[in-house]
Amino acid sequence: MRSIRIGSVFLLVSLLVWQPGVRAEDADTLLRRGVELRKERKDREAFELFQRAVGIQKTPRALGQLGLCEQALGLWPNAESHIKEALDAAGDPWTKKNRSTLEEAMRAIDAHLGSLEIWGDPADAEVLFNGRPVGALPATGPVRVEIGQVTVTVRAKGYADTIRAIDVKAGDSLRENVTLIATAPAPSTPPLALAAPAPSATEQTPSLVAQPGATAGEASDRPVYARWWFWTAIGAVAVGGIAAAILLSRGHSSPCDANAAACTTWGS
Repeated sequence: MRSIRIGSVFLLVSLLVWQPGVRAEDADTLLRRGVELRKERKDREAFELFQRAVGIQKTPRALGQLGLCEQALGLWPNAESHIKEALDAAGDPWTKKNRSTLEEAMRAIDAHLGSLEIWGDPADAEVLFNGRPVGALPATGPVRVEIGQVTVTVRAKGYADTIRAIDVKAGDSLRENVTLIATAPAPSTPPLALAAPAPSATEQTPSLVAQPGATAGEASDRPVYARWWFWTAIGAVAVGGIAAAILLSRGHSSPCDANAAACTTWGS
């Protein structure tokens, strides 16, 4: 039993000591293969290998090779960042050997980059360049961006988003202020009022004659021709006119109408 425990401990120690060597060897293999692919102008394939090598062991050599490959692919901000890290390791043998190449690459990269900083309110508002998060307010600090038009988006909960397009030229160092505007709370929706029932046909058509028992207000709302006294007056006028006509016709009759014989004698 004791021998099994000792064997387990020995195996564990061996793995801990051996694993870093294996990882370093794997990183070197990836770097060598990546350089061969670049010579064959297969930069995209090499880019993947260099990324894996940096993930295994972040050495100045791995960073420098990745940066040079990114330069070839036009990934300017990343290329600048990785080559700068390699140059910062001034005492590394690989950096010393390749310093002139790295510095020349940095000059070429700089011609494709500018700097842009966003500052303003509110605090903690997120800032994105071309859809990529780069920092937060009150200030992002200078961010290296490719020359050309950069779409800046600033957003925060409870505020309206701000989107701007900014033109950046090589060597520019720009600062842009953004102050977000708070959004008003949505107004509450009032309850819907119940619609009044439509009046019936009887209520819509006024009666021509006031009904018995109708109030003075109801009768006064009817037109003159719909009131009883209007038609009574019309009837009285008509009767009076007829009677007057009869009387006038009798007043203008000739005496001969009463005694036809007398009129015949007188006129002979």
